[in-house]
Amino acid sequence: MDGGAQVQELLVPAPRPALRAKSWRSLFDGSDSRTLLARFADGDPLGLWARGAQLVQERRLVLHLDRLHLRAVARSAYLGAFYTGRPSLEEWLAERVRESAKELLRDDVVEELESMPLAPADAWKYAMFSEVLGIESASTRRASAVFHRFTAARRRIVFAATFRGLSPAACTEHGLGSAETVSRELREGLNALSRLERPTLQDLLGLEALFQ
Repeated sequence: MDGGAQVQELLVPAPRPALRAKSWRSLFDGSDSRTLLARFADGDPLGLWARGAQLVQERRLVLHLDRLHLRAVARSAYLGAFYTGRPSLEEWLAERVRESAKELLRDDVVEELESMPLAPADAWKYAMFSEVLGIESASTRRASAVFHRFTAARRRIVFAATFRGLSPAACTEHGLGSAETVSRELREGLNALSRLERPTLQDLLGLEALFQ
């Protein structure tokens, strides 16, 4: 999926997650992780893709939904062999999706901290930043790290102005802050995305705030 299509998915209302099985026992039957992985990846019976879409829209994360879905399936299969029905399946799945999103964003920061070059084959994961903001592909992983260090208010405003294409006045009309606040947060956010400063260990620790 290219960046443009991914942006459109981030903008449409998240589909409602639905389990197509009668009970958790029909999905978690004590099988090993490999068996569960094949089961969970076949048609997404846990509704993990929809749960991921819901999370990124609620938190204003710019995270490729296919990437999040793959990680959530893998984590659910790994831990599913030990699931006993508690907490509720809804809570358990929501936590797997949150963990997966946190892991992916943490991976991005760690790889930037270690100055690992972005492999061309991985550029699709961050194509939203290149297609919407015009950032060169090699720097898009860092752009993701920069964006996700923003406060919740700044993420909402920058997301609305860049990915949704709203004017500053429209951002204010949509309740994202006063005209002064929107102007300041948008200016400082875009300046940060143009500088693309290398993340720090503090940014790694700060990821917890995204999921509280």
